[in-house]
Amino acid sequence: LDTRRLEDGPHALSVTATDAAGNARAVRRTIRVDNHAPRPVRGVRVLGPAGVRSHNSFDLRWKPPPRQAAPIVRARYRLCRASGSGRCVEGTRPGGTTGIDDLSVPDRGEWRFKTWLEDAAGNSRRSYASEPVTLRFDDRQPVRLSAAIETADGTTAPRATIGFGKRPTVRGSLSAAGRGLPGAPLAVLSRTRGSDRTKRVDTLRTDASGRFRYRTERGPSRTVFFEYGGDDRRRPAGDSVGLAVRAKSSLSVSRRRVENGGRVRFEGRVLGRPVPREGKLLQLEAHYRGSWRTFAVLRSNRRGRWHYGYRFEATTGRVTYPFRVRIPRERSYPYAVGRSRVVKVVVRGG
Repeated sequence: LDTRRLEDGPHALSVTATDAAGNARAVRRTIRVDNHAPRPVRGVRVLGPAGVRSHNSFDLRWKPPPRQAAPIVRARYRLCRASGSGRCVEGTRPGGTTGIDDLSVPDRGEWRFKTWLEDAAGNSRRSYASEPVTLRFDDRQPVRLSAAIETADGTTAPRATIGFGKRPTVRGSLSAAGRGLPGAPLAVLSRTRGSDRTKRVDTLRTDASGRFRYRTERGPSRTVFFEYGGDDRRRPAGDSVGLAVRAKSSLSVSRRRVENGGRVRFEGRVLGRPVPREGKLLQLEAHYRGSWRTFAVLRSNRRGRWHYGYRFEATTGRVTYPFRVRIPRERSYPYAVGRSRVVKVVVRGG
């Protein structure tokens, strides 16, 4: 009897035997058919606290698939490193209808776990594997690395806004079980705001008490990372600080004194690099009637240079006008809002 064409579930089977004399006897039985692998489980989760486990033991739970004809007899699973390196490991656990207990990963690190089920009819399909969940195991001693930027008032902060060309100092510490780790190597990395690339820029070591100080280089707005690679006894650790660097432009004016109706030329150069290919957006501002007001919007060229001509037409008496350039923030320019120095023009009207 080929049951592959039957629908999943119970079926009534009747068999009749007849001998040569014409005597017949019928036997009726109920058979259960299941031709399909169990559907994917849902809601896979790890019981217990999140984060890295120091003991290599994980309990997992999930919701079983509905309308299963044959009972579930085992859970199959696959463990792969989150990095994608190395070979994956597969295994089975009896039962597994709603989860498995005391699962171990092959080694330290971060692993992705997927599971699919097998029923009593032997149906199982790897393509029905669950969505992955992450398992993290590391039995080495936890390490704490902290870093912060020194501010002008002597305190520290994880993020700071600084002037163009400044080199703030970062100070921090590396410790395990409350004790500083002396002479530990630290890597210093940097990622410019708006970039996906992180590059190594320096290395340093902690002092005898596990502390360190690092003077940053001049540059654009960026995140600076400090990383400890760990060893056979201690886990890796890291921390980062954020630097927002104010943009800056030079500013000069062709004439400091002019009659009403006269014309001046403002010019300058955006100092921060790299300048966007389309040039940097700038706002020329003048201070009058008690506040700074934008009177011109322009863009520099690719080299950051810019100029703008302006004619005074409505001044009466003798008036001193302060001028400056505001450099607004743009996604393509890795600097915070900045301003130039102030220049003054004395205008004499009628």
